[in-house]
Amino acid sequence: MIFIALLMFRQPILKPVLEVGVADNIYHLAALAVEGDRFYLLDEESGTLAIIDRRGTPIAKAGSKGQGPGEFVIPRAIASGDSKVFVSDYGKMVVHDASLNYLYSFPIPNNPRSMVYHKGLLYLGTTAFPDGKKGVHVYDVGGNAMGKFYDHGLDPAKLAMPMLTKDSDGRLFVLAAIGYSLSILDDQGNPIQPFTPKPSPLFKTYVPPEPFTKKYGLTMASYKKWMSNWSEPEACAIVEDQYLVLCFKNLAEDLITSEYFIEVYDLVQDKKIISWKQMPGPLRAGGGLAYFSEDAVSDSDYVDKIVGYKIESSN
Repeated sequence: MIFIALLMFRQPILKPVLEVGVADNIYHLAALAVEGDRFYLLDEESGTLAIIDRRGTPIAKAGSKGQGPGEFVIPRAIASGDSKVFVSDYGKMVVHDASLNYLYSFPIPNNPRSMVYHKGLLYLGTTAFPDGKKGVHVYDVGGNAMGKFYDHGLDPAKLAMPMLTKDSDGRLFVLAAIGYSLSILDDQGNPIQPFTPKPSPLFKTYVPPEPFTKKYGLTMASYKKWMSNWSEPEACAIVEDQYLVLCFKNLAEDLITSEYFIEVYDLVQDKKIISWKQMPGPLRAGGGLAYFSEDAVSDSDYVDKIVGYKIESSN
């Protein structure tokens, strides 16, 4: 009876079930996409795109720094679909085939921080709306602009470079780039489900920089103090089409050391099941597992491995 009771009250956990070593030097992993047994890694620092398998074996590599065909200036986001790999760069979308052969590129506004693919369309979290509103641009895979929208329920100022993820039904989850605001939208940008998550008490609420500059002056010290006094939304991902994982970053005052925390919501049970759990690295992708990158050395930007975590709920 005691054993049964313990099972009934078992706490949800994150269990590492997959570890993928990264052989090549990936200095700044800007984004990761997982498709089957393939991992697509985007290195912002070197401007390269690489494929490795689940054993960490390199399969293909492409790209370099530059402004020519297949080259990148500041690549930020990646998505796969339609047998293609899409990489957002500064002012352009670069398109490769599944083997990383360069196909074509087309212009996009600004440089999206996140991007998702759904049924032939790319949804870009960006900022360059002529009316000053921030949100999501939509393109087809040929580069035709299909529309744009911003979340109706959020302060547009908080949607600069929003983080995006989606489930298999095409519901779009939009995590604001500032604060703790999240919305669930349909593919036309219409709110379809109220979602008012409550952050952990450890979450550092964003405060505009003015109070710090007034108190400490406009100095590097005051800037560092301001940056280390709020929790920055880092990423969001859907896992097993049931769990929503939100990842946040807390910076130390040296602006180098980072701590990453996650919160996990069970969308079926409509409740938070894991709150403010520290992770060894940032969330990079979802799918069947929640994928995190880990550094080889503490506070190093070199990525040593990708670790996939399974979410085990209490039911």
